[in-house]
Amino acid sequence: MKSEQTSYVSRWNELSEFVLLQSGKFSSAKKGTPPRINTKMINNTATLAARDLAAGLMAGVSSPTSPWVNFTIDNEALKEQQEVRLWLASIEKIILTILGKTNAYNCLLNLYSELGVFGTAAMGVFFHKEKGFLFESYTIGSYYISVNEWGMVDTFYRELSLTADDMVSKFGMDILPENIKRAYTDNDTNMQFSIIHAVEPNRNYKKGNKLNKFKKFSSNYVYGGQINTGDQTGQQNRDSDSIVILKSSGFDEFPIMCPRWEVRSGDAYGISSPAICSLGDTKMLQKAESIKYKAIERMANPATVSQAGLGNAPLGEIEPGTHIQVDDMSNGGIKSVYDVRVEVVPLINDIYNVQQRIEGAFYKNLFQQMLTSDRREMTKAEVEVRRNESLLSLSPVLTQLHSELLDPMIDRVFNIALRQGLLPEPPESIIGQAVKTSYISTLAKAQKSDDTVTIERVVNFAGILAGIDENVLKKLNADKLLESFSDSVGAPADCLHDKATVEKMRQQQAEQQQAMQQQQQVMEMANAAPNVMKSLKSAQEMGIDLNGVGDAEQ
Repeated sequence: MKSEQTSYVSRWNELSEFVLLQSGKFSSAKKGTPPRINTKMINNTATLAARDLAAGLMAGVSSPTSPWVNFTIDNEALKEQQEVRLWLASIEKIILTILGKTNAYNCLLNLYSELGVFGTAAMGVFFHKEKGFLFESYTIGSYYISVNEWGMVDTFYRELSLTADDMVSKFGMDILPENIKRAYTDNDTNMQFSIIHAVEPNRNYKKGNKLNKFKKFSSNYVYGGQINTGDQTGQQNRDSDSIVILKSSGFDEFPIMCPRWEVRSGDAYGISSPAICSLGDTKMLQKAESIKYKAIERMANPATVSQAGLGNAPLGEIEPGTHIQVDDMSNGGIKSVYDVRVEVVPLINDIYNVQQRIEGAFYKNLFQQMLTSDRREMTKAEVEVRRNESLLSLSPVLTQLHSELLDPMIDRVFNIALRQGLLPEPPESIIGQAVKTSYISTLAKAQKSDDTVTIERVVNFAGILAGIDENVLKKLNADKLLESFSDSVGAPADCLHDKATVEKMRQQQAEQQQAMQQQQQVMEMANAAPNVMKSLKSAQEMGIDLNGVGDAEQ
C-alpha cells in the first residue's frame, strides 16, 4: 500500500503548498512541530475557492441546520402504515441529533476540504462506552488505503507518532515494550514512537459471533520497534524490540469512510479534484502575480546609475520633490538602469481570467449564482429551474459522496445506536425489513427536481384541459401525485396520513353526506305534505273519485 501511494505524494505535496498548506502529512516531522510557512503562495484565489467549496458541500449535502436524510423501507404497503412512518421519522431525528451533539460536522467540513483539493479524504466513526460517539478526520499522507474486488475501500492503515505518555494513556503500561516504559519513567517527552493502526477484513470472521476476534473487520495497533527522534532530517532508529501488538479489537462495520472525488477502476486513491484540475492555473497565477509586482516595483522604484562626483545627491532612495544640486548636467544626472514600460492593465486582466478559471473549477459560480442573479426579472419557477440546472453539474460527485461517505456513515451510526439501545423498538410489522436511507439535502433535491417539475406540469396541463372537459380530472390519481411530490421534496413523514386513516376519514365524510341528504329529503317531504293534503281535500269536495288512480298509473 505504501508503494502504491508513492506516485501520488509529489502531487499532494504541490497541492498542499499551493492550495491547502496546513493539510497533508508527507514527512516524519515531530509531533507539535510549528506549521509550515508558505513561501510559494502570493495569490490565495485557490485557497479561498477550496474553502467555499467545502462550505458549499457542507450546506448542500449534509447541512447541520436542516434535515438531510430520510429513512425508508422497500415494502410500499408497510411504508404507508402510520406507525411505520412515525417510527422512521423518529429514528431520523435521533440520528441527526447524535450527529449534531458530536464533532461529526467539524470532521465533515475537514473532509470536504481535503476531498476538493486532494481528491481523496478519510474519516472514522467510533463508539466509546464512556465518551459515546467519536469522529476522527485524517489528513492526506497519514494513511494508506486499499480496495476490494468491487472497488470499495476496505483496508485502512494509519501511522501515528506518540510520546510515551500517550502510549501509556492509550494502551496501558503492561503491554508496552521496555524502551517505552523507560521513556515514560524518565519523563522523556522529546522521544516519540511510531505505531500503525490497521483496520482490514478479518480472515477469522464468523457471522453472528460478538467476540472482537471474530468480527467482520479487525483492528490492530502495532508497534514495530521504531523511535522517531524528531531531528530535522526525520531519520528513525530501530531498536532491538520485536513487533508488538498493543491492542487488538474488531468492528461489525468498516469504521472508515474514504470518499474519492473521481476514481478509476482498480485505483485506491482519487485521480481528480477541482484543485488537481486547476493546479496548472494556480501555479501560473503565482508566477503572474510575481511578475506583475516586480514590474510595478521596477517602474515605481527603479535601480539607478549616476555619474561620479554627482555632488550632494543621496546614494539611497530619493523621495519625490527632493531638490538635488549637481556639478554637471551634461551626462544626465541620475538615470534608471533600464527603461521598464509594462502595460499593467492587460496583465491584470489576464490574472483575472486565470482566477475565473480556478473558481470555475471549484464550482464557486454554482454556489453563488443565486446571490448574483437579478431575481426581480425572474419568476420563482425560473429561479428554481436555473438553480437546479446549475447544481446538477455536481451530480456525479454527489452520487460518489452518497455511496462512499453518507451511506456507510449513516449505516455505521444507525447500527451502533441500535446495538446501544438508543433507538425505539420498531413496529412488529416491519421486523426483518431492511431500513434504507434516502437524502433530502439541497443537492439531493436538485437531482430530483425533474420529478417535481413533471408532476407540476401534468397537474397544470390537466387544469387547462378541465376548462374544455371537466371529466379529464377523473384521470388524475391525486393521492399518488401528492405522495410522489412529497417524496421528491422530502416532506416529513407526519405531513401525510396513511391510507387506512384516509379511507376511514373518507368513509366518515361519505356517511355524513348521506345522512345530510336523507335529512334534506325528509324536510322536503314534510314541507310538501300540507300541500298534498290540501289538494286531496279539494278533489273530494269537487266529487272526483281518486280510487284506482295508483293502479291506473301502474
